Amino acid sequence: MKKLGLVNAYKAKGILLPDGALTDPQIAKAFHAIGEAMFREDTIDGNAALSGGNPFKRNAAGERNLTGISALVKSDPARARRLAREAGENPDLWMPNNPL
Repeated sequence: MKKLGLVNAYKAKGILLPDGALTDPQIAKAFHAIGEAMFREDTIDGNAALSGGNPFKRNAAGERNLTGISALVKSDPARARRLAREAGENPDLWMPNNPL
C-alpha cells in the first residue's frame, strides 16, 4: 500500500487502522490475491517447494539443484529456458527434446 500511495487515503477513510489492520475484508482479500499472484511464479511444482532462486546457478561447491531444474523444466519450460540463460547455461542442453 505504501508504494501505491494508499496509506494516507485508507487511513483518512477509516479503512486502515493506526496498527496497520484493514477494516474492509474485501480490500484485504484483494491485497492477498495480488500478493499470491506476484509470488506464484516462485513455486516449483514437484515437491511444491518455494524457490525464489535459480536452480541453474551453481552453489559454492559448484553444484546445481538438479531436482529443482527437473521440476522446473517439466512444470514451466519457458521459465526454465529463461533462468538457464540467466545462469549462463545453454537452455537447449536442459530441455527434454535434447537429442543428446
